[in-house]
Amino acid sequence: MGVPIKVHVANNENDCLHVLLSQGELEMDKEVIASAANAMDVCHPYNVERIIWLFSEPSIVVSVMDKGRVAIPQEVLRRMKEVIRGSMRVEDGTIFSTVIDCWQKNQYLVSCI
Repeated sequence: MGVPIKVHVANNENDCLHVLLSQGELEMDKEVIASAANAMDVCHPYNVERIIWLFSEPSIVVSVMDKGRVAIPQEVLRRMKEVIRGSMRVEDGTIFSTVIDCWQKNQYLVSCI
């Protein structure tokens, strides 16, 4: 059964996970855009295979991973959305204002680089 958690995903301009969760596809060979949150400056997240595997089975992972593009079966995408409740793309300005807001409210410094 596992721990009952709900996840929300935020991406920078390289919105690969947002597109995967909203459209069921991941284009891994598109050009990466440099952003303030450079840890997310990727179009092929290192753990995407693991995420797909969590909601399907190993044979599905092998079948959906292709040259530069991932297409998630609708049933697997439905299961993913039961846990990953939302996703969004945020611009650099939103990232900076969130870091400032977190510091002002909590005296906690969030690093985006």
